[in-house]
Amino acid sequence: NHLILGGVLDRHPELRVKIVHGGGFYPFLAGRLDHAWKNRPEVRKLCGEAPSSYLSRMWYDTVVFDPRLLRMLLELVGPGRIMLGSDYPFDMGDEDPRATVAAAGLPTEEIAAIEGGTAQAFFRL
Repeated sequence: NHLILGGVLDRHPELRVKIVHGGGFYPFLAGRLDHAWKNRPEVRKLCGEAPSSYLSRMWYDTVVFDPRLLRMLLELVGPGRIMLGSDYPFDMGDEDPRATVAAAGLPTEEIAAIEGGTAQAFFRL
């Protein structure tokens, strides 16, 4: 929230940010944040664009535990922005993250990106 509404991403356009747990609340409340941005001048003060426009400037992991949410996340953030996550070594992690990705019914090229390509690009490997 502070990265966007506080203007951090506007001041640092090259900053690469990965938000764990599928981006937390942000992808799913971007519409509400856009509404605030349109109607509250203090929200627009440091944030140059509607908050939803920043969705495609960050990266996310797959730790959402529900294939439907993973599909929605892909629709919201676009291809090449999601990488495999497990939450390892914590006990609340996804026990089989590849199965969650497979169950989401995503295109083959997006599965390949999630399972490795996106992380390689993000970490510049």
